[in-house]
Amino acid sequence: AAAYSGVRALVTMKQMGLNVASDPLMSVAYVGVKGGLVVVSADDPGPISSQTEQDSRRFADFCRIPVLDPSSPEEAFQMIQDAFALSEKYETPVILRPTTRVCHAYASIDVPEKTAPKAAEGFLRDPRKWVIFPRLSYVNHGKMEARNVEIGKALSEYRFNSVEGGESEKAVIASGVSYAYVKECLKAQPQVRLIRVASAFPFPESFMLKALEGVKSVLCFEELSPYVEEQLLKLYRDQELCVKPALPDKRGGHKYSLAACSLIDAIANDTGDVHVVNILNNGTLPFMQNDDVVEIAAKIGANGAVPVPVGPCCNRHIIALMTCIKAYEKYTIEAAVTGSDTAAYNAMMVHPLIGDYAKSRACYEELKDAHREFLPQFIKD
Repeated sequence: AAAYSGVRALVTMKQMGLNVASDPLMSVAYVGVKGGLVVVSADDPGPISSQTEQDSRRFADFCRIPVLDPSSPEEAFQMIQDAFALSEKYETPVILRPTTRVCHAYASIDVPEKTAPKAAEGFLRDPRKWVIFPRLSYVNHGKMEARNVEIGKALSEYRFNSVEGGESEKAVIASGVSYAYVKECLKAQPQVRLIRVASAFPFPESFMLKALEGVKSVLCFEELSPYVEEQLLKLYRDQELCVKPALPDKRGGHKYSLAACSLIDAIANDTGDVHVVNILNNGTLPFMQNDDVVEIAAKIGANGAVPVPVGPCCNRHIIALMTCIKAYEKYTIEAAVTGSDTAAYNAMMVHPLIGDYAKSRACYEELKDAHREFLPQFIKD
């Protein structure tokens, strides 16, 4: 009611309280506010004194309202002022999300000597604005999405979204109190770029793209859920983006994305480039069956994969190893399809790394019993 009347209003709770407040919060996100409305939702990683661990940044995304993430008590105080200004400018509630270590800390804060309440004209009756019905919800939803694009651009210039350190090709992205921890750790590594995200939603895409210029590897530090990391990955969805975002380089197997794109390019443009792929043998390796799938070099074009000829192979060790592994694969597939214990035993015994029948059978029976719910074809009783 205060925010509808042009008066600034602040409501505080922990993440559990935000669950209770979700119904009115979602509605007021659609209706909008006249005075500033800031919701302080204190998240509790651990948890230390709560029933659940929740990430209020996701709630902000769900409600389509901005969220700010302080790393210290001083910043929390300053961000409250920023949150009110943001709320009043865009007529939307704003969430401030301090986490446990920020909430349990204290610090000296400079406060203006003279403060005065913001003047308010009071509540003005306007059913077309304050009474939320389906048609108005539909219209306001469109306005919210358009507004959030504008807010995201504005937050790309936000003072607490910052870049520190050197021009290294390595970067660490941190938000909330994690930023304080990382900054302390990087004192011994001043060349590493430290990118701070203080406004998780709407995500400051322009800021992030600029901050990641020249970066080849990234680590992300944040509390509770990988929200910032997910937003970075969503940059892939931008069709105008002509460079690979740096974040995926930290993930295992990240080079496969380059291999996949190169393969697609070879097929689409009929380049004839050579790639190592899995294809039917069809006589390429004379010691393998024609219908065996083998991993070999092939020329890739619009008509598919054409194996690169392989010279005579006289190495008996390689031939024996490949035929053993292929036999193991075939027995394994037979066991999975038919539920045959015999096929499973054969698979284990033909594998070159397994040589003890008694131990392998005992292991197999134990695994089969432990996962019997998912292996009905193997359960005979």
